[in-house]
Amino acid sequence: MTPSQTILFCPLDWGLGHACRSVYYIHKLLEKGHRVIIAADKTPLSFLRKEFPDLEWVRFPSYYSIRYSSILPMFMLAPFYFLKIITGSVREHSFLKKLLKSHKPDIVISDNRFGLWNKKKITIYITHQVCIRMPKWAKFLEKSVYKLHRWIIRKYDRCWIPDNQGPDNLSGELSGKFPLPLNASFTGIASRFLLTENKSPEISNPYDIVVILSGPEPQRTILENKLFNILHDSDKKIFLLRGKPGETEIPQHNYNIKMANHLPSRNISVLLTQAGTIICRSGYTMIMDLAALNKKALLIPTPGQTEQEYLAFYMNKCGRHISLSQKRLSELWIKLEELKALKPKSFKHSKNTDYTLRTLHSALLFIQPTSLHQQQQVQ
Repeated sequence: MTPSQTILFCPLDWGLGHACRSVYYIHKLLEKGHRVIIAADKTPLSFLRKEFPDLEWVRFPSYYSIRYSSILPMFMLAPFYFLKIITGSVREHSFLKKLLKSHKPDIVISDNRFGLWNKKKITIYITHQVCIRMPKWAKFLEKSVYKLHRWIIRKYDRCWIPDNQGPDNLSGELSGKFPLPLNASFTGIASRFLLTENKSPEISNPYDIVVILSGPEPQRTILENKLFNILHDSDKKIFLLRGKPGETEIPQHNYNIKMANHLPSRNISVLLTQAGTIICRSGYTMIMDLAALNKKALLIPTPGQTEQEYLAFYMNKCGRHISLSQKRLSELWIKLEELKALKPKSFKHSKNTDYTLRTLHSALLFIQPTSLHQQQQVQ
C-alpha cells in the first residue's frame, strides 16, 4: 500500500488547455488518497478552484505568459518570447524553492512549466510536445530546440506524455519525430470527459452548433467576434462557450446564440456529446476531449501558434476532423458541410484506465529523487 503523498500540481498559464487536462490527473491522484495542492495563476487558477473547491491552492505567478499580437506576425515576436521563457523559467525555479519550504510537498507535477525540477524532490513533467514545432522560416532550428527541451525534460524524474502509442496517437510528430528521453512514457490520453462523474446523460434538447473558445488573447476575442458575426443571422440553434471562467458579464447577443463564460465539466460533456456540430480551436487538450467523446469538429487553429496549426493539419490528414484557417472564415458554411459528410474512424481508447493508473501510480512508489537524477546523468 503506497502511503499518501502531498503533491503540488502546477499547470502552465497559456490558455485553459493545461488546466483542463490537469483535472483528469488530479482526480486520479485524489482517488488514490493523495493530497493535492493546486499551484496556478490567473484563468487556470480560477478554473481549477471551481473544479476543486475543497482543495488547497496557492498562487504561482505566470512568469512567461504569452500574448499573441493581432498585428505583428509571430516570427517578429519570437526572439522576445524566447528570452521571456528563459528568464521566466529561472524565476519559477527560484519561486518553487519557496513553495517547497512553505508547503512541503513530496512530489511536484509540472504541466509544461519548464523550471519546476528540483534535486531534493520527486518532480514530474507533463508534455505532449517533446518536439516543439517551429515555423517554416525556423525549421532548421527544430532539432536544436528539441535537444534543449530534452535537456529540460531530463532534469525531471519522470515525463508523462498524455497520448496513446501506436495507430491512435493524437500528437503525431510532436511526440514522435525525435527519440523520446528515457524518462518519458505515454500515459494514454488525459481528458476530464473520461471521468465517470463527467459522463453525459441521455440526449435532450441538443444544439445545432456548439462553439468552444479558448486560448490566449487577443486571438480568443478576435475569433469570438468573427464567429458571432457569421453565425448570429443563421436559423441554427447555437451555444457559444467563451472560455472565461473568471468573468461574470456576458455580452448582449442574438436570440439564436446562447452564451456562457464557463460551465462545469459535466455540462460541457453534455453540450459536446449532444452537439450536431462542434467548432473549436485545435489545442491538444481539446483534441483529447473530442477523442474521449468520439466527436468530430471543425478546427480553427490560433494564428501563429505552430503547434495548433500542425495539429489541425494532422487531424485533417488523418480524417478525424476538418480544419479551417482563421483567415478564411468566409468558407465556414462550406467547411461545416464537409464536416457533416466526414465519417471518421472511432477512437479506440481503453474503457477502463488501468494502464494509465498504473503509469501514474508507479511514479509515486517510494521513488528516491537522488538516484533518479543520477540515472538521468547516465542517460
